[in-house]
Amino acid sequence: ASTTDYLTAFTEKLTQKKPIMDDIITLVISSHKYADVYTLEGKDTLKQEIVERINQSIPGFQVIAVYFTNFVVEG
Repeated sequence: ASTTDYLTAFTEKLTQKKPIMDDIITLVISSHKYADVYTLEGKDTLKQEIVERINQSIPGFQVIAVYFTNFVVEG
């Protein structure tokens, strides 16, 4: 199998798991208050919690990092 085949298969598997990951991320983020996440340390803690929850919930996949591209908090 070529690298392209491998990447295509991985992408398909990841796409199947996306709803689970989206749900986990939504639940984790919504469980925190503004005061928990407004600092850099708070955001790092949130990222780590997301990594841990996804890795616990989806066997066979390992998230190694979470990156926020947008971060909006309503008060």
